Amino acid sequence: MIRFLFLSMLCWFGQACEVSHSELWTCLVQDTCVNKFQLHAAIRAKKTTGLRRQFLMAVEGASYHKLFEDCDADGNGCLSIDDIFSAGPSCQRSCIWRQTMHDLLC
Repeated sequence: MIRFLFLSMLCWFGQACEVSHSELWTCLVQDTCVNKFQLHAAIRAKKTTGLRRQFLMAVEGASYHKLFEDCDADGNGCLSIDDIFSAGPSCQRSCIWRQTMHDLLC
């Protein structure tokens, strides 16, 4: 019974995300591409309270290594909208990650 409740809550929370994968990346990269330095500068430029930046760095690692490893489909060091959609499910991130990035960058 407890497993059923836990799975039900998990499914409900998974569908309750306000920011979709495509919405976030369309806002972030638009018609260009974003490299590690541009992404880092944009996040640091945003005034924020709490541990939002630290959360992103904990998930992605130093210099957003995991993000670029998972999402940079052509390996050129720059994330474009084509890279994001070509990368497939390995580029998907959690709801809280998408909301955090959206709050910081869009």
